[in-house]
Amino acid sequence: MSKSASLPEGYAEKSVRVFNDKTTVLYVNDSGELVRFSYRVKNPCVQEYLPGVGNIKGNVNTERFLTVSEDFAIGADHDGNAVFKDPAKALRALRKHFGKTLLEIRLQNLLPGLSPITCKRYKQAAFEPAWASTDSEKQDAAFVLGFLDIYENSFGT
Repeated sequence: MSKSASLPEGYAEKSVRVFNDKTTVLYVNDSGELVRFSYRVKNPCVQEYLPGVGNIKGNVNTERFLTVSEDFAIGADHDGNAVFKDPAKALRALRKHFGKTLLEIRLQNLLPGLSPITCKRYKQAAFEPAWASTDSEKQDAAFVLGFLDIYENSFGT
């Protein structure tokens, strides 16, 4: 598979391993074979994210992320889009701090594990979280949605 391909519909993701600039997804194909698929960071952090300066696009509230964990440090790619300085660390931090929210999104929408390949599907599910009944759950879903907006920039998905 090429690095720009996505998992075919219906494939069950077995595990996700993230290594600095590469995500490896293992899944089982129709023949029952375990297949490895790698996805590289297409848009790495190359500059600081300072809204209104130079070619920086948008106005991401970086403090919102940093107050949760330093692992959510945000920079910008060469086009000025917000990206995580270390997408692998950011994903691990999201799982650590918002694991319950990710699980709810996953179970309520029958999604495979979160990866660059499934990011768009998670964004759609987090946009209107029908399962979120409390303000806290809605805030957590909004944080996850904000994370996904930035995370997908790193992979150009």
